[in-house]
Amino acid sequence: PLLTLRAMFTYTKLRGDETKYNPGYRQFRAFKFTNGVKELSLLAQYNIFGNREYEPLFEPYVFAGAGLSFMNVKRDYSGFNAAYFGENNDQAARLAQDAAVAPPSSTIVFPLGAGLRYNFSEKFSLNMEAGYRFTRSDYVDGYSISANPKMKDKYYGITAGLIYKIGKKSKGIGCPTNAN
Repeated sequence: PLLTLRAMFTYTKLRGDETKYNPGYRQFRAFKFTNGVKELSLLAQYNIFGNREYEPLFEPYVFAGAGLSFMNVKRDYSGFNAAYFGENNDQAARLAQDAAVAPPSSTIVFPLGAGLRYNFSEKFSLNMEAGYRFTRSDYVDGYSISANPKMKDKYYGITAGLIYKIGKKSKGIGCPTNAN
C-alpha cells in the first residue's frame, strides 16, 4: 500500500542565456541554448501516508525512477567574445571542440522528486510536484568541453498534472477478518 508504479510522459523546453548571469566572464562567453525535451519515464512512488483508498484528500509522496529523454538541442555561441579571454586562454579552442560534436538526440535520465496529490474523486486527482533530473549526458545544453566537462548535466522542473487512476478500487489485500 505504500508503493505505486507509474509511467510518465513529460514535454518541456529547457533554455539558458549566460549573458543574464554572473560572474562577469559568462557575459563575454555568452553561451545560449534551447532544448525541446520529450521524456518517457517509469517511476516508483512512495506514498508517505500509504494508499488509503483515496483518503485522506491530500497525499504527499516521493518518487524515483529512470527514463529516456529525446532532445532537440540548439546552441548559440554567436555572442562569444574571444578577445575578452585573450590569446593565452584556450576557451576558443574548447568551444571549437564542442561545435564539432553534434549534441545527442536522446539521453538516459534518472528522475527524483516529491509531490502532493489532491484526490477529488475515486478516479481523479490533481498533483503538484518538483522533480530533479540527473542525466547521462553533458550535452543537454549543447556544451561540455567549453563549459564544465567534469559533470553531467542536470535539470529540474515544477509540474502540475491531472491523474486518472486505472483499475478497480481495491477490496483489501485478502487478509482474514475477525469474525468474533
